Amino acid sequence: GAGNGEEAQGEQGSDDLFHGLVSDGINSEFVQLDVVHDEDLLQLWIVIALARLGRAGAGDGNQA
Repeated sequence: GAGNGEEAQGEQGSDDLFHGLVSDGINSEFVQLDVVHDEDLLQLWIVIALARLGRAGAGDGNQA
C-alpha cells in the first residue's frame, strides 16, 4: 500500500544520508591522518572506523 511505499522511501533516504555522513566523516579523518603511511596500519584503522559505525563487513565471519 501507499504506507509501505512511503516507509521504503524514507528508509532509502536515511540510508543515503547516512552514507553521505560516513563518507564526509572518513574523508575528514583521513585529512587528519595524512601522516600515516603504513598501509597495514591504515587498513586496520579503516576496519576499526567501520566497526565503530556498525558497518564492519556484515557476514564476513571475521568480526571480533
